[in-house]
Amino acid sequence: EDNEANAEEQEFVLPEEKIVVSFQSESGKVEAEDGTEVLDYKLTYPIVSMKETPDIADKINKDIENYISTYHTAVDQMSETAIADYEFMKSEEGVDYYSYSMEAEFSLQRKDDAIISFTMIDWNYTGGAHGNYGTTGINYSVSSGDRITLDTISADSQSFKETTGEYLYQLSQTSGYQERLFEEYDKQILIESLYMEGKWYLSNSGIVFFSDPYMLGPYAAGTIEFTVPYEELVGLKQEFEYQGNYERKAAQGNEIKKDLNGDGKEEIVFYDVNYTEDEYLAEVTFQVDGKEVVSTAVLEFPNEEYYLVDLDQDDKYIEIAIQDYGPSEDPVTYFFRYLEDGSSILLGGITDLWSFDTSRLLDNNLLIGR
Repeated sequence: EDNEANAEEQEFVLPEEKIVVSFQSESGKVEAEDGTEVLDYKLTYPIVSMKETPDIADKINKDIENYISTYHTAVDQMSETAIADYEFMKSEEGVDYYSYSMEAEFSLQRKDDAIISFTMIDWNYTGGAHGNYGTTGINYSVSSGDRITLDTISADSQSFKETTGEYLYQLSQTSGYQERLFEEYDKQILIESLYMEGKWYLSNSGIVFFSDPYMLGPYAAGTIEFTVPYEELVGLKQEFEYQGNYERKAAQGNEIKKDLNGDGKEEIVFYDVNYTEDEYLAEVTFQVDGKEVVSTAVLEFPNEEYYLVDLDQDDKYIEIAIQDYGPSEDPVTYFFRYLEDGSSILLGGITDLWSFDTSRLLDNNLLIGR
């Protein structure tokens, strides 16, 4: 019995990783002289460890420290503003002060032997109907520890910009993006708004360009991401190519062509989610070649993004990963397989969203989540 128990435990031992990214948080609050809280803040940042090349990890961490230092300066400045605004509003009759808030959080987007990519969301609230936020993309070369820029990501930056720019524009014309974008933009405005340092990152799916609220769409549209998949990416330096299992992130309302069952023919995948206004019930459309083939009965609060993922490089299938938030913050990602006869089967799921950095596919094809 002891041997069986030990064997079972060993089966779930995670392999040692060459690169480890952990996260550390710091938080605090600022009070006025009368003890009223006028500001709260929080910062979550990464610490990179590399067993074989600690000097490169140190180089990356020192660069991240620049962001931390900038955030501390911003907190000091906001503290002065918050105290001054509170004292002013306290003296005004009928004017209420609502505590200001700041939060910056790093998230891991890609980590392998070539690239470490992060996004940092910087959110603040200084009164009004809602807070404001912006996102920064930060990409590092694992071989050197240097920041990767749009000028260094390819051998011919101008050609790279032109080819990716055309793909971005065609993507923006699809219905899923047209519903979120302002009407008053053209191809040049789109490319100039997206093709900016700090407004892109490398993921397992491709290069992701994004726009903050109000740049290309209203606040309600949120951060709008445009992914150019690696299979469509021309000119990326070989050293930055993604070598892991195939993965492609897709947004609702857009068709994707991909051979899902290894029959040599590309299927057309379409996914769309709409919530009814009265009861906030999800209406999900998931089609392959125009036919509803995936059962959505298990979905309660589906995410508007989904993935195509190769769970096993030794078979011929590309699986479909559908994300669901769950009824009470208990997320699940379900994995479906499309078969040769046009049917689909539910393979299973993990208690996490595939888009979170806490879920991933290990080298032994083991799926893990939170």
